[in-house]
Amino acid sequence: MNMELSDDEYFQSIKNVFDILPLLFTSDPVVLLTDKERFLLVKQPKTFKVNVVNGQELPDNGAASKAINTRTTIVKKFPKETFGFPVISTVIPIINKSTGNALGTLVYSVSQERECNIVEMANNLKGFAEQLTASAQEMAGSAEELSANSHSISELANKSSQGIKKMDDILEYITQISNTTNMLGLNAAIEAARAGDQGKGFNVVAQEIRKLATQSKTSVVDIGSSLRTIKDDINSMLKFISTFTNASENQAAQAEELSSTSENVNESAERLLKLTEKL
Repeated sequence: MNMELSDDEYFQSIKNVFDILPLLFTSDPVVLLTDKERFLLVKQPKTFKVNVVNGQELPDNGAASKAINTRTTIVKKFPKETFGFPVISTVIPIINKSTGNALGTLVYSVSQERECNIVEMANNLKGFAEQLTASAQEMAGSAEELSANSHSISELANKSSQGIKKMDDILEYITQISNTTNMLGLNAAIEAARAGDQGKGFNVVAQEIRKLATQSKTSVVDIGSSLRTIKDDINSMLKFISTFTNASENQAAQAEELSSTSENVNESAERLLKLTEKL
């Protein structure tokens, strides 16, 4: 059974619950009750004050008068300069459905400072995430390039090591030739001695052959010593390059992971920003 209330009864029922209306808000609101001519009840918040007192007449072109005349809810936003922070005010016309009469308005105004701070933080987070993403992508690209270059250096060092191994084979072959040449020179000297005076010229040649063989053997020893030093240096360099390559590969992987994480942060910041736009 529907209970019909007169305009006075309806308006009085709203007055009766006026004092508990601020408790319905999570923030600290201004709550106002008007009839069609003046402000009847004013509940000022602790965080800011509005320039309205009980009994004050409604401005002719004010939001309350417009809400009564148009029978629509009016939302008005006040910039930061008005109260020191943004405020949003909602004016709801009070209409008795039983009589169809507009009796006044219920007005509540709340600070948007918290919402604005959230929006600002969301914007800052989004900007930071974008910078982090760009830096991570740049670092990942540099790390990948560094890893590729270290691989190239490693390949060149391996080729050099293989080349030195071939030089060892060549030196061994030269040593064998030197030994053979020395034996030929020795045999020639023996034959020259047997020939006596007729073999003197041949003996000179035999001595030069043995001298050349000795010099070749000495040179092979010196070259071999130098090559072993170079080989040791190259092996040390290969170990360093291997360590460096592993480190650069790990850095590239970590940079990719950082890039992926920063992109997720960026997406979260964008979603947060869209949510704050609805506040």
